[in-house]
Amino acid sequence: MKLLDAAYIVLKDAGKPLNYKEITTLMIKRGLYQTYGKTPSFTVSSRLSEDIRNNTYDSRFKKISSGLYAIKEYDLDSKNNQAGSFKSVAKEKFKVSGLLTEIATNRKQTIETLVDNINLAERNEMEDIYPKLLTLLKKQDVQDEPSLFEEVTPNRIQLTSEAPSESVLHITSPDQIIIEKLMQILVKRFTNGLRIDSPIELTRFRSFAAEDLGEEIKLSDQEIKSYIAGCGTTFDGKVYAVSVQTKERIRKLVEDYFADGAQAIFYSEFYAKNENWLFEAHVVSEEMLIGILRKLFPALSFTPTYFGFIDASIYSVLESEILHVWGDDVLLTYMQLAERLHYIPLDRIKYALGQNGNFIWSSLETFSHVNRVSITEEEREAIREVAMRKCNANGYVLISDLPFWEIEERNNELSIVAVYKAVYQICLSDRFNKKGKIVTRKGDVFDALTIMKEYCRTVDKCSFDDLLNLENELTGMVRRQISLEAGSAILVRIDKTTYVAEKYIHFNPDIIDEVIELFVKGDHLPLKSFTTFGSFPDCGQEWNLFLLESYCRRFSRKFRFGAPSVNSRNAGAVIRKSCEMNYIEIMINAVANADIPLKKTDVGKFLYESGYTGRSTTAKADEIIDKVKAIRKRRD
Repeated sequence: MKLLDAAYIVLKDAGKPLNYKEITTLMIKRGLYQTYGKTPSFTVSSRLSEDIRNNTYDSRFKKISSGLYAIKEYDLDSKNNQAGSFKSVAKEKFKVSGLLTEIATNRKQTIETLVDNINLAERNEMEDIYPKLLTLLKKQDVQDEPSLFEEVTPNRIQLTSEAPSESVLHITSPDQIIIEKLMQILVKRFTNGLRIDSPIELTRFRSFAAEDLGEEIKLSDQEIKSYIAGCGTTFDGKVYAVSVQTKERIRKLVEDYFADGAQAIFYSEFYAKNENWLFEAHVVSEEMLIGILRKLFPALSFTPTYFGFIDASIYSVLESEILHVWGDDVLLTYMQLAERLHYIPLDRIKYALGQNGNFIWSSLETFSHVNRVSITEEEREAIREVAMRKCNANGYVLISDLPFWEIEERNNELSIVAVYKAVYQICLSDRFNKKGKIVTRKGDVFDALTIMKEYCRTVDKCSFDDLLNLENELTGMVRRQISLEAGSAILVRIDKTTYVAEKYIHFNPDIIDEVIELFVKGDHLPLKSFTTFGSFPDCGQEWNLFLLESYCRRFSRKFRFGAPSVNSRNAGAVIRKSCEMNYIEIMINAVANADIPLKKTDVGKFLYESGYTGRSTTAKADEIIDKVKAIRKRRD
């Protein structure tokens, strides 16, 4: 069933307006609507708003307030309801939005120009508004309805429910001529704005007016300030001469953009794309633009970063706007989307694609969306069943081991990485977690290191490259540390490239520890200090630094092995188990006993050349130097 048909059924059965989230919940619960997207409620809200906007008279729906929708309960074109229904619309558009009050207090225009200030969308919604306004004004053809407007004198009206001082239009034709003249002075003489509360600025204004108009202004300072504020746009204490033509150009750009179905415009991008002409037209900042937009479109929602027909999180708005312009494409790049989303910043688009799980990375700067991936319901259920069975048996499953059948072939525009992510997002994300290629049940703790250790227990021999390849398969990347840690924990490293199971090694700890005692005179000795292995007993493999490290790590009774991290550089030290120092303290002790300058480069070089570290720089250099200074000071 189509989304709008499902929404209509839910609203009709409810018999009352519902929030878009309630509509979505009921649609899904009753089986009228099915979706695998992360934000179905915002899709419903977007589609309802779009239908109302694009089918003003023919839409089956109406928007009661932000997020609240209902089906139309009467025909707006009905002769009996025409005046009453216009009145409710007028009251919403004028009174609730405050448009009439804004015009009355700031623009000071007559009834005729009041009508011209209604934006295009409102004019389309309220056809023949002027005759109807006059009908309401004169209380004609409206039975049993209180008048919305009250005519005080010709060219002077007010809302009956508002205080006259806040909603009266009282500027006459001669006043309008004065405003036009003052606007000319503002445009010509104060291109950078006029500071409205500055006596000096007002004096300059009077002087320019006398020079340009050939006569002095016979108004008090307060009256001049009122007129100037009425004919310009106030921002940050200054009045700027933003013309009606400029505001209409802004209005048209916004209306044209929204006419294509967009729901949101980001202020920063709108100003950036139009900055050259806006600045020349005295709209000098993004903040000033926002103030103008609020007056031009009082019925729209305004947030700190965007405005439009939607009021939701940035996360949801970005997904909705991106999907609106996606079209039938399977794949789109950052730049292709930026060209279609004229008033959304590129960094916001990149953020949405990177952070929203519904967007699927396929290749460099190229994405798809879960809605563009073809997976049947039968495939979805089969994949879920296999994943659950393998997780129950093993604790995890690799996503590459799931039955893809024809999914990859049918979605041949996607990379295999994108197919994996789509399968997870569409089929598994509600019950499973995924880290790299590892899929586990929600709540289970299972990671690449655990899996690699399990793998090491099953093999008699493997290469370091084998471990790196497994790490890449599990995580989608190679960090080496996981491979090194897994191999060192379970297997015995017999050289730089090879690991074997411990059953292939025959260590005699008593004899081997006695040999090590010959080398280690103090608490510790760098591994690289072992330069000969003639005294070591046969163990089934040829002795070397890698084998000695493995022995000290897991088999020695008197010694342990310490290092900044697991590595392939033979960096580290053989340490007596009776020594309670950690590895940082051991490096401090080594530096304190060495006759070297306490500079970072000298300390780093000493630790590297002695074999304590695998690099000539260490992040702990400052800490080591400070503590060595304290030790040497105590010795002195």
